[in-house]
Amino acid sequence: MLLKLQYTVSKDFMNSTYLKNGKLFNGGKSKAEIPVDAESLSLEQRQLVLAISPRIDWSQNSVTLYLPGVPYDVQSDGSSLWVGPAKEVESELTVEGWFATAKAVMEEVSGWETKRLGVRKAYLQKMIDKRTAELTDYYDKRYPRALEMGTPIHEERLEAAKSLGCDFTQYEKILADLERMIPVFKAEFDARQLEADVKKLRAEAEERAERAKADKEKSEWIDRHGSHHLKTAFGRGHDCQRLYVDERAADELGGFGKFVIDYAEHAEWSDRSCPSVNALSLALAIEEKLKLSAQIVWLTSEPRRTKKDYESYRGESEQEVIVVENYLNRYRVVFVF
Repeated sequence: MLLKLQYTVSKDFMNSTYLKNGKLFNGGKSKAEIPVDAESLSLEQRQLVLAISPRIDWSQNSVTLYLPGVPYDVQSDGSSLWVGPAKEVESELTVEGWFATAKAVMEEVSGWETKRLGVRKAYLQKMIDKRTAELTDYYDKRYPRALEMGTPIHEERLEAAKSLGCDFTQYEKILADLERMIPVFKAEFDARQLEADVKKLRAEAEERAERAKADKEKSEWIDRHGSHHLKTAFGRGHDCQRLYVDERAADELGGFGKFVIDYAEHAEWSDRSCPSVNALSLALAIEEKLKLSAQIVWLTSEPRRTKKDYESYRGESEQEVIVVENYLNRYRVVFVF
């Protein structure tokens, strides 16, 4: 096989050759080749050939070998080197000169490769330590799916880390601890889930019972106290919730003076540092009848029946009021006096 040893001469060499001899080097082309029989090379030269081109195709009649590029930095994760173009030479090379130049470059590459492996090891060790901390946190929180969570390390990276001598002591320990404890964590999780499901079912049952009780109470109240309008509409299957609440509130709360049902939940207030005598007296009377807490507060934003309702409240924008929450287990009532 014929090997074509390629190299590039510098512009300065091209110029100096022309000045000295009056002739152009290589016909004015900076790239030059040295043909050589592959079987005529020494052992050291053959080793360099394979170091430069380990996958050379020996079935070809000729192969071009290029001087290696020169590294100038390492990738941040150490996975590879940043490599520049091959150095330009300052003279015409012989076969021996080409291999001497190649040997010097490969020695430089070897130094960079040692540095790259150090960066790669540090990068992979940091990754292992981060995953160890992640798994330790999952262990402390007793997550049953800890091994599936977070950012597992790819098998190829683990193998690379092992080959570089990274420390796996704590990583392997937490893996072993998780393998041992995950069945326990899963049993605990299942028990908590069962408890939550039972609690949810109980809450839903209580809500249904409460709703049925409220519906029964509503039906009975309408039958006994509702207006002709409310009775007729409700009797025909209409819900009439707002009309029901309005009529019932007027019946039950009318004796306490003016009030607004804050359907839109628009009212806001601040603490009342020292309530008036009238407010205290009214609050006690409301609590006695409704069996609900009556807060004496300083109103800062008016109650509204709807979001765009500006008519139902005609009091001062800021004044002393009484607020009752959960009237009929749902509504806020603001008493104005």
